[in-house]
Amino acid sequence: AIDAGKCVAGIELRRGLENVIRELGERGTYYDTEKADRCIDFIEGCCRLTKSDFYGKPFHLLLWQKAFIEVFYSVKLADGHDRYQQVLLLIARKNGKSSLASAICLFEMVMYRGLDICCSSNDDKQSDILYREVEAMRRLIDPASLDTKKATSYIECTSTDSKVFKISDTTRRKEGYNIDVAVIDECHELKDNSSVKPIEQSQSAKENPKIIFITTEGFVNGGYLDGLLIRARDILPAVVMICAVPVIVRCTAVLLRKLPLPIRLWMKHMAR
Repeated sequence: AIDAGKCVAGIELRRGLENVIRELGERGTYYDTEKADRCIDFIEGCCRLTKSDFYGKPFHLLLWQKAFIEVFYSVKLADGHDRYQQVLLLIARKNGKSSLASAICLFEMVMYRGLDICCSSNDDKQSDILYREVEAMRRLIDPASLDTKKATSYIECTSTDSKVFKISDTTRRKEGYNIDVAVIDECHELKDNSSVKPIEQSQSAKENPKIIFITTEGFVNGGYLDGLLIRARDILPAVVMICAVPVIVRCTAVLLRKLPLPIRLWMKHMAR
């Protein structure tokens, strides 16, 4: 799309994509879109939007959302595990980040067995927003609750035994979980890592864990997001723009690779 002139792309995007391509093959790294294709097909084929004025309408992914899913899931290490296990999506309000994250949670719950999927944020009210959107999408897919169900404290797919639940910075007991996939919403409001650290620790025994940070810039100075961005900018050698969206949209995404390998890729896009 970029080469064809359909998407506006600056020099950062072109250089970043060249870096991604150049990185493929290093230490056995390769590109496999099977899971990303499955995720995109599930979202567009099954999921429905949950907010007015689009309630109940099919979820047609935007180009940047497809690119986000593909890069996150498709770059593989030699052992078959995902190259990127943490991703930070920084984007302006009302551009679909919560809907995208909710659909990804639902995809993981329905398609894979035995997963614990966590919706988290700085407080119960904020984490409940994402959790309720997952539930709303579930009801539109399975209104009779034949294959999925809503329990008191979690949402479950009965055929896979995977479930979605919520925790927040104000949750008293955040230890003892066994989380496979976590979505942390509005992390710009986090003052420290008190809610992130337990999630990371719960994934320490996992072979292929996932954490997705979704947020706007916010107004908290010196908070968790600022530290995360400083750490990324200090380490990352390349800037990658992964998508082009309408001029009114400002989108920034940062991909973080979990240790022991160094963080290698930072995706950034600002539509001009």
